Amino acid sequence: MNKNGKMNANEDHPRNCFGPLRKAYETASNTLLHGNGRIMSENLATPCGSYCETCEFLNREEKPSCSGCRNQAGHPFWGDCKLFACARDKGVDHCGNCEDFPCELFVN
Repeated sequence: MNKNGKMNANEDHPRNCFGPLRKAYETASNTLLHGNGRIMSENLATPCGSYCETCEFLNREEKPSCSGCRNQAGHPFWGDCKLFACARDKGVDHCGNCEDFPCELFVN
């Protein structure tokens, strides 16, 4: 348990509720990359599950403009992405592949 009395993501849970959540995230991520009969750009799929192609700031001529979280190595126009850094440091492509998912960083 954490200091707020909530179960940590990596603790054993009697109903194993984090396993289905991880599977749902992986399914959503795979659907995002291969859904609707077309392959979407993996460079625009972020570790947190967002898809930069849907962002209004992607490749805008005026400021702020962004080329995507991965294309900017986790430094989109709004600042440093802690989730990108965490996924990179843990060697996973996206949060759903992390053994600690869902963690406090992801949830908050």
